[in-house]
Amino acid sequence: MFDIDISSLQQGSHLLFIRAKNSADIWSINAMAAFTIENTLSIQDFSNQFTVFPNAFQDNINIQSTLEIESIQIYDLTGKVVLKQKFESNEINTKSLSSGTYFLVINSNSGKAVKKVIKK
Repeated sequence: MFDIDISSLQQGSHLLFIRAKNSADIWSINAMAAFTIENTLSIQDFSNQFTVFPNAFQDNINIQSTLEIESIQIYDLTGKVVLKQKFESNEINTKSLSSGTYFLVINSNSGKAVKKVIKK
């Protein structure tokens, strides 16, 4: 797995090419993905404006923010949305989730932020 820093990219559509070299030392494109950056708000700026606790959690996870949160999604490690809801309370019920690692996506009118969370 690789992490790619896209913080310097401008708003708009972009293509990501994944290349690999075979045993004959020949490069080929193994995959390609298109993505769009709609908001250049950096996660670093946004991450200071919300707190997620406890992490690791059991049946509930709490979110506090200086921004108005519109909705949240929780993704498992395969990219599947396992919980999606409007943000109506600082406490999110996670009883339906199995133990494991998840990605919490917080949506506000200022942008999106992602926080890695662990359920015990």
